[in-house]
Amino acid sequence: MKFDIKSVFLPEITLNDTFSKDMELDGTLPDYAPDITRLIRIDAKIKKPEVPISSNKAEMNCTVDFGILYESDYKSRLAYVVIPGSFSQKADCPDLSGEYYTDASVNCAYLTCKLLGPRKFVIRAKLNTDLAVTEIKEVKAVDPDSAQISAFFLTEKVNALTRCGSYSENYTFSETMSADGIIDHILYIQAETASPEVMVSEGRLNIKSSAAIRVLYSTEEGNYGIATHNYPINITYENDNITPGQIYRVELSLSDADATPETDDYGDNKLISVNYTLSMTADCFEESEETIASDGFCSDRESNCESSSVSFNPLSGIVTKTFAFDKTHDTEKTDIRQILDTGITFAITEKSIKDGVLNIKGNADIEVLAGTDSGITSFDFGGEFDENISLDFPGDRVTGLSLSAADITANVYGGENIAVRANVYVRANIYSSPTVKVLSGFTAEDNAKTTDGAIRFYYPEKEETAWSVAKKYGRNPKKLIDDNRNVFESDGRLKDSAVFIAVL
Repeated sequence: MKFDIKSVFLPEITLNDTFSKDMELDGTLPDYAPDITRLIRIDAKIKKPEVPISSNKAEMNCTVDFGILYESDYKSRLAYVVIPGSFSQKADCPDLSGEYYTDASVNCAYLTCKLLGPRKFVIRAKLNTDLAVTEIKEVKAVDPDSAQISAFFLTEKVNALTRCGSYSENYTFSETMSADGIIDHILYIQAETASPEVMVSEGRLNIKSSAAIRVLYSTEEGNYGIATHNYPINITYENDNITPGQIYRVELSLSDADATPETDDYGDNKLISVNYTLSMTADCFEESEETIASDGFCSDRESNCESSSVSFNPLSGIVTKTFAFDKTHDTEKTDIRQILDTGITFAITEKSIKDGVLNIKGNADIEVLAGTDSGITSFDFGGEFDENISLDFPGDRVTGLSLSAADITANVYGGENIAVRANVYVRANIYSSPTVKVLSGFTAEDNAKTTDGAIRFYYPEKEETAWSVAKKYGRNPKKLIDDNRNVFESDGRLKDSAVFIAVL
C-alpha cells in the first residue's frame, strides 16, 4: 500500500553572481549644444534593468544616461548634455522549471570620457551587474494526513518567506526652490531619494522618504550657484491584497526631473520650478508554512521509507541600515573658492555573512565640483570602505545589495583640503540555507501483523529519541513520552537523568 504524495513548494536561489562588462559609446553633441573646449565632469544614471530569461540565458537590459558637464566655446560658459545609451549583459542561468523571481542591479565601477574633437567624444565605462534568481521549486513529499491505516509520521513545520507579488505606481511632484542670485541659465538637475520607511496596514502601504534635489545654475553676473533642498515624500498605495502580515521591499527612483527659472514677487528670476516623477516598486513577501514528514512507520505492519535531503533558501529578512562615510582629499590647490556639488557612487567588491554580521567591502568614487580662481573644476578621488552591519535575523546569503549616499557634505579647510562626509543607506535581502529531510515515499504491507503487549525496560543510548525508540518497538511516540515523563523532554529528546524507558 502506497501513501499519497503531495507537492511542497520551497524557494531556492539558483543563481547569485556579479558580472562585469565594458561599455563604449561614441557620441556627438546634439545640434543645440555649443562646442566643447574643456571637459569638466561625466556622470551616469542607470535605470533598473529588466531581466527576461529563456533557453538557460538571463539577459539584463537597461538604459544608461551619461551626463557631460563641460566648458563651452560660447563665452567660456558651462554647458551640460545628456547622452542616452543602452546596456545589455547576458549570463548563463540554470534550467528553470517552476516560477521564479529576480533581483538585479547595475552600477558603474569605472567611467571616463575622451574628446575626439570639439563635438565628438568617446565614453568608456565598466558596469557591474548583480543578479540573483530565486526559483520556487516543487518537492514531492508523503502526505501524512492521507493515511487510511494506522501510521505514525515524524514531521516538522517549515516556514518560508517567498515573494508573492509586486506592485508599482508612478507619482508626480512639483516643488519651488530659491536661488541666491538672478538665474541666467539652468545647467542640470540631480535628484535622489533616501531609503524609504514602509508601514503596512490592511489594504495599504504608507511610504515615507525624502527627495534630495540639487540644481546647478549660472547667474546674470557670470557666476555659478547650486540650489539644494530635501523634500519630504509621503505616499499611500492602496490594494485589497495588502495585509499587515506581509513584508515589503520598496524601491523608489526619480526620473523625468526638470527645472525651469521663475520670477519672484519682484520680477527677478530667483525661483526654480522643479518637476519630477517618482516611481515606486513594492515586492511583497509572505510567510508560508508547510508540514513535511521525514520518517514514518506502522505499529501493526511492515513499512518502508524513502527519503532525501532538500536544501532551500527562505528569506530571513530585509536589511535597511546606514553607516557614515568620511574621506579627506588634498587637492594640492590653494584657490578653491566655492563647493558647488558633490556626488558619491559605490562599487561593491566583496560581500559576506559570518556570525550574524554582513561585511561589505568596496570602493567609493567621489566627485566634488568646485569654483576656483582658474574656473570650475571637478576634483575626482576615491576611497575604500570596509563596513560590518549587524543583522537582526539569521542568514548566510545576500542578494539585492545596494548602497546609496545621502546627506552629503563637503567642506574646504586649509585652503586646499576637501573633507567629504555622507550617510550611506544599505539595503539587502538576507536568505538562510536550511536543509530538511523529506519523506519522498512510504509503503506499508496490506496485512496487519500481531503485536505483543509485553512490557519492556529499555536502556537507551544518549543520541536516541522518543521517535527512534517508538519506531523500534512499534509504539505510539506521543504515548511513549506520556508514559515516561521523567525520561523525555516535551520534544522527545532524552533528559540528562534518563536511565531506562518503560515500553508499554
